[in-house]
Amino acid sequence: MMGQLRVQAKILSMQVREGDALAANALLEHSVKLGHGNLALRRFFLARAMGATIPDEAELYCSGVLNNLSLDAVVKIAQEEYVKALSYKKRRKRDD
Repeated sequence: MMGQLRVQAKILSMQVREGDALAANALLEHSVKLGHGNLALRRFFLARAMGATIPDEAELYCSGVLNNLSLDAVVKIAQEEYVKALSYKKRRKRDD
């Protein structure tokens, strides 16, 4: 089972890097489901920057993670994921 989840996450990650906002959202939900705190928060900011609609459950989970970090850490994570999102979205436009 765990091997299948890793394969699924890897496929979603590849789709995200190609600019797929729905895959970014699915990857976020995957991280939330598995309790990956900081990774889920990164994926939250990435999915959001890519234009995905964030499910309430994921938003609630990530707000709990966010509350345990310093403001500087949150800002750094958000900025890093925003830069990634810009890069990924550009890839999508080239393919369209």
